[in-house]
Amino acid sequence: MAERWKHRDRWVAALQRASVPVRLINGLADPVSGTSIVARYRELIPNADIVCMKDIGHYPQLESPGEMLIAFLDFIDKAKSKSH
Repeated sequence: MAERWKHRDRWVAALQRASVPVRLINGLADPVSGTSIVARYRELIPNADIVCMKDIGHYPQLESPGEMLIAFLDFIDKAKSKSH
């Protein structure tokens, strides 16, 4: 957690100025970075692309790999279509 505070400004600025597509895929049941992070991300990142996975915790890639893969592949498809 100390690392989050130490690097917060740099990390947030990088997300706000990103010149490439970014998607947050988040498990809402994560007690550390669940719903509160989604709410704050929406406040800080204009036009945020967020996929919220209900009843999934900190490791969506392990807890719901199929749902995670679908969210990731959808992101890739959208990024490809914007680049053409």
